[in-house]
Amino acid sequence: IETLVRDLQRLYRAGDHSLKPTEACYVGWIVALQRSKISDAPEQAERILMQVWKDAEHDDFYPSSVLYNASMNAWARRGHAERAQILLHHMFRAYLEVSYETCLPARPFISTLIFALIIAALVV
Repeated sequence: IETLVRDLQRLYRAGDHSLKPTEACYVGWIVALQRSKISDAPEQAERILMQVWKDAEHDDFYPSSVLYNASMNAWARRGHAERAQILLHHMFRAYLEVSYETCLPARPFISTLIFALIIAALVV
């Protein structure tokens, strides 16, 4: 998935605007990481999210709440509630301070955070 998304990015930036990576590409990449046994999967998921922010203006694509939730889930599945909460705060700031409507938090984010807290409690 990573290779496919990177190829799409490269081709889009080279001028083929019919091959613009979509949110589903990034979410699919993060979900694959979530479900993997890769030890640094949550870190990689968060890096993808932050890279999308970094490239947002150039690529004309901004992260949405769906992309945030996928990244939060990567942390939650490993019992890292504090990291999931940090991403939730980041998403709230994007919505409130920068007015990105696509970052409007919804019920699934609270569920993700509760899931992370439960997993963290079980790990301890």
